[in-house]
Amino acid sequence: MGAGLGIALLGSLMAAVYSHTFALPPTTEAAVPDKASDSIGEAVSLAHKAQTDVGQAITAAAKEAFIHAYRVTAMSAR
Repeated sequence: MGAGLGIALLGSLMAAVYSHTFALPPTTEAAVPDKASDSIGEAVSLAHKAQTDVGQAITAAAKEAFIHAYRVTAMSAR
Protein backbone atom coordinates (compact mmCIF):
# COMPACT_ATOMS: atom_id res chain seq x y z
CA MET A 1 0.00 0.00 0.00
CA GLY A 2 2.83 2.43 0.80
CA ALA A 3 4.41 2.16 -2.66
CA GLY A 4 1.08 2.68 -4.39
CA LEU A 5 0.38 5.78 -2.34
CA GLY A 6 3.86 7.14 -3.09
CA ILE A 7 3.40 6.58 -6.82
CA ALA A 8 0.01 8.28 -6.74
CA LEU A 9 1.32 11.28 -4.81
CA LEU A 10 4.42 11.71 -6.95
CA GLY A 11 2.41 11.29 -10.15
CA SER A 12 -0.04 13.93 -8.99
CA LEU A 13 2.82 16.25 -8.08
CA MET A 14 4.44 15.80 -11.48
CA ALA A 15 1.17 16.46 -13.32
CA ALA A 16 0.48 19.58 -11.26
CA VAL A 17 3.97 20.99 -11.78
CA TYR A 18 3.82 20.24 -15.53
CA SER A 19 0.47 22.02 -15.92
CA HIS A 20 1.63 25.00 -13.88
CA THR A 21 4.96 25.29 -15.71
CA PHE A 22 3.70 24.85 -19.28
CA ALA A 23 3.95 28.25 -20.96
CA LEU A 24 3.84 29.25 -24.60
CA PRO A 25 5.32 32.39 -26.12
CA PRO A 26 2.69 35.16 -26.19
CA THR A 27 2.65 35.11 -30.01
CA THR A 28 1.38 31.52 -30.15
CA GLU A 29 -0.83 31.44 -27.06
CA ALA A 30 -4.05 32.36 -28.85
CA ALA A 31 -3.61 29.64 -31.48
CA VAL A 32 -3.25 26.77 -28.97
CA PRO A 33 -6.07 25.17 -26.99
CA ASP A 34 -5.79 25.09 -23.19
CA LYS A 35 -5.62 21.29 -23.37
CA ALA A 36 -1.92 21.55 -24.29
CA SER A 37 -1.03 22.04 -20.65
CA ASP A 38 -2.99 18.96 -19.51
CA SER A 39 -0.23 16.47 -20.35
CA ILE A 40 2.82 16.07 -22.54
CA GLY A 41 0.90 13.56 -24.66
CA GLU A 42 -1.86 16.07 -25.33
CA ALA A 43 0.70 18.75 -26.16
CA VAL A 44 2.52 16.51 -28.65
CA SER A 45 -0.78 15.51 -30.24
CA LEU A 46 -1.77 19.16 -30.67
CA ALA A 47 1.72 20.01 -31.99
CA HIS A 48 1.36 17.43 -34.77
CA LYS A 49 -1.94 19.00 -35.86
CA ALA A 50 -0.71 22.61 -35.73
CA GLN A 51 1.18 24.70 -38.25
CA THR A 52 4.93 24.10 -38.19
CA ASP A 53 5.96 27.16 -36.15
CA VAL A 54 3.13 26.74 -33.64
CA GLY A 55 3.83 23.01 -33.37
CA GLN A 56 7.49 23.68 -32.63
CA ALA A 57 6.53 26.18 -29.92
CA ILE A 58 4.15 23.68 -28.33
CA THR A 59 6.78 20.93 -28.40
CA ALA A 60 9.45 23.19 -26.88
CA ALA A 61 7.11 24.35 -24.11
CA ALA A 62 6.05 20.78 -23.37
CA LYS A 63 9.66 19.57 -23.15
CA GLU A 64 10.67 22.38 -20.81
CA ALA A 65 7.64 21.84 -18.57
CA PHE A 66 8.13 18.06 -18.48
CA ILE A 67 11.83 18.30 -17.61
CA HIS A 68 11.10 20.82 -14.86
CA ALA A 69 8.25 18.67 -13.47
CA TYR A 70 10.47 15.58 -13.54
CA ARG A 71 13.26 17.35 -11.65
CA VAL A 72 10.91 18.72 -9.00
CA THR A 73 9.32 15.30 -8.55
CA ALA A 74 12.68 13.51 -8.39
CA MET A 75 13.94 15.93 -5.75
CA SER A 76 10.74 15.49 -3.74
CA ALA A 77 11.08 11.71 -3.82
CA ARG A 78 14.44 11.76 -2.03
